[in-house]
Amino acid sequence: MAERSKGAAIATAAVVAAGLGLVAYAVTESELGKSVVSWLGGVGKKQPPRLSRQRVSNHAATWLSASAHPAFSCREIEGDYLDARSRNPSSDAYSAAVQVIDKDLPRTFPMEMFMKDPEFLGQLKNVLATYAAYDSPVSYVQGMNFIAAFILKHVKEMHLKQGHAVEVAKGADADEVVTFVLLTRLLSHPRYHLRDHFVHGMPGVEVTNFVLKALIREYVPAVYEHLEAAGCQPIYFFEWYFTLFTHILPLEVVAELWDAFFERGWAPVFQVILTLLRILEPMLLETPRGELSPVVVVLKSFQNHTNLMALGEAAASGGDMLRIPPPPALLSTAEEAFPLVTPEKVQGLREEAQRHGRHARIVAGAAAAQERGAALASHLMPVAEGGCSAGLSASWCVVEPGTGAGGGGTEGIS
Repeated sequence: MAERSKGAAIATAAVVAAGLGLVAYAVTESELGKSVVSWLGGVGKKQPPRLSRQRVSNHAATWLSASAHPAFSCREIEGDYLDARSRNPSSDAYSAAVQVIDKDLPRTFPMEMFMKDPEFLGQLKNVLATYAAYDSPVSYVQGMNFIAAFILKHVKEMHLKQGHAVEVAKGADADEVVTFVLLTRLLSHPRYHLRDHFVHGMPGVEVTNFVLKALIREYVPAVYEHLEAAGCQPIYFFEWYFTLFTHILPLEVVAELWDAFFERGWAPVFQVILTLLRILEPMLLETPRGELSPVVVVLKSFQNHTNLMALGEAAASGGDMLRIPPPPALLSTAEEAFPLVTPEKVQGLREEAQRHGRHARIVAGAAAAQERGAALASHLMPVAEGGCSAGLSASWCVVEPGTGAGGGGTEGIS
């Protein structure tokens, strides 16, 4: 048992290190442990260099181009933004949403320097509050803060790289407007349909879980069987995809993944999830079959930064070489490993999920109706033909609970 725990800790540290960019293609276990601890020692102490026009990315420009759609033009969404900003809604629901936004701002990328900038925080709040006013059925849902902050970061970098901001209406903030455009497209564009993840009832989560389960069963069957035996459902991957990996993987890796996501939709996201599961497979299969808790610990371990120190210290010296793709290669590795997970395949599974959901709702509705009928029947009592004059094909009269006798006549019929 001790050897199993030790092996699981080492493998988990490998995944942590891979996700954080600490290792190259091959490292020894002892080197891995030192790398994790070394990285932890520098958290919060080493400030990144200030942005220069040569260093910043232009991912936001890629996203704007890839998400262009006649129904979601920049100018039209800019008009929606200005209109929503001018409403200043006073409803209790909107006020509650703004209060939650205020609480979530300091919890959004707390280790990132760009979140220490008061201007950035003010712009982020404006975008989220304006979206809450613009789309009241969604309003604000926790998780949108990570997505909007990540967009805003790259929009500001795009403007810095270009040397000027895009032209927007007089008095409007260009960073906020472009961020709102991209956020709106992410939520409403038919390629991404993220809005279904955030709207009341979260129907998109059900669809995504259905697709993910089907892909795991097809492409990582041993993991699928082990998860099934443990009763582990795709909802346990919720934190991975709900914010599009923004608080799971290093942000430079997430930016590359988003480039692919904006171009191709959900297929790259599923390819990365399958790749991570393939990396985690040895650890998952080491957990006791049929036990859920150890499986969940493995799935959550590499995304929980509080576990890093313990995992790093647990990495033993010596042992075999661990081969992990470094983060810059994660997306290309995922695409090469699962080339058949195409946008077309994902769309087909989405449609199957929607059919399955409609069928499930029909079955659930029929079952509920049957239960209601059974409940009613428990308060009804068959009587002799003619005992009730309600004109029913089968004569039933309502019985008051506990009386054991028919109500008699038509007044008992409901």
